[in-house]
Amino acid sequence: FVQSITYNLTDPNDGSCATYRTQKECLEPQSAFGTGDQKCSWSGIGCEFVEPVTNFTVVLFVAIFSAVVSTPIALLQNSLISQYLAAPIHSHSNAQVNPSNNNDDNNSSIN
Repeated sequence: FVQSITYNLTDPNDGSCATYRTQKECLEPQSAFGTGDQKCSWSGIGCEFVEPVTNFTVVLFVAIFSAVVSTPIALLQNSLISQYLAAPIHSHSNAQVNPSNNNDDNNSSIN
């Protein structure tokens, strides 16, 4: 689940660069990595996506972000399962099994 959220951080090409028709529109969007670089470049013919250089900082950021987001979810899930789904079953002390009735039923079916 968390990987689907962070996918845009590792592959930010959303196709928006191809929709820009002028150089000004093309050069406005900034990179999602906060590096100050443009997201798109103008080739003279059209606008193209600038493939970001994958570096260790981006990979580390995505890993830490994924851990920070997924840890509380995993702890909540574990708590809910432990408290509600795996809760002990309370037995009723008032209900007692009468073994003589069970024997009578078994004997009557044989006869």
